[in-house]
Amino acid sequence: MDRARAVTILRAISGYQLSEGRWTRVDRALRALEEAARSGDQRAAALAVRDLDLVGPVRLRNRHGDPPRRPIPEETRERLNRLVVEFEEREPAEDG
Repeated sequence: MDRARAVTILRAISGYQLSEGRWTRVDRALRALEEAARSGDQRAAALAVRDLDLVGPVRLRNRHGDPPRRPIPEETRERLNRLVVEFEEREPAEDG
């Protein structure tokens, strides 16, 4: 997994406005990334980062009836911030 890419994606997510369902997907991917980081599973970490990259905001304007978008939920923000700190503090040699 590319740590720098993961941090870039994580930082971008904090500014997103997403529907509740998309925030649920973000949170699920963040949990998977946490678990992968704990276990050292680089493949699982790379897959979680890919999922986070794909869940970004839809660039089309909202239409009537689209789910409302909202900023990042506090619990998700806290999880995301912990991961950013962890990845930034980790030595490059540990990034296998």
